[in-house]
Amino acid sequence: GLAAEHYLHFTSPIRRYPDLLVHRLLKEEWAIRQGRSVKRTPEPALAELAALSSDRERAAMEAEREIAAFYAALFMKDKVGERFDGLIAAVAEPGVFVELRPFFVEGMVRAEELGAEVRLDPVQHALVDAASGRAYRVGDALHAAILSVSLLRRRIELALRQQHADRDR
Repeated sequence: GLAAEHYLHFTSPIRRYPDLLVHRLLKEEWAIRQGRSVKRTPEPALAELAALSSDRERAAMEAEREIAAFYAALFMKDKVGERFDGLIAAVAEPGVFVELRPFFVEGMVRAEELGAEVRLDPVQHALVDAASGRAYRVGDALHAAILSVSLLRRRIELALRQQHADRDR
């Protein structure tokens, strides 16, 4: 459905104004099909309202992410040095984002922590260490320790840890 040319999705309260606009347009169309005289909403006005609604929705989503990141950092600030199991949730050039269990908060293991020659491979969607051949992909399990937490930057920095205590750094 999302790839369809004509698709409409009614969802969260953040999108109430767009939903209201759609309802108004449906009422206009229904009145026209019933033969009633209706003043149509001009297309340029619709384009402007759609752009403004999309912009506000993106701003609301960004604010939501920022708040969640702040509270995740606040929650984890007293856990610096502790080790956790986690799963790679995202891979990017600067490093891997790891969702820590059992808290479901994300932190980042920087690429340089993964190896000196780690590069993003866009074909594999992975960070690959050229020296060892080790690839880090979404869904891979990792063991990580919390290096630092910054409330100001809303970040949790992680260090990779081996599963076995004798190989821990």
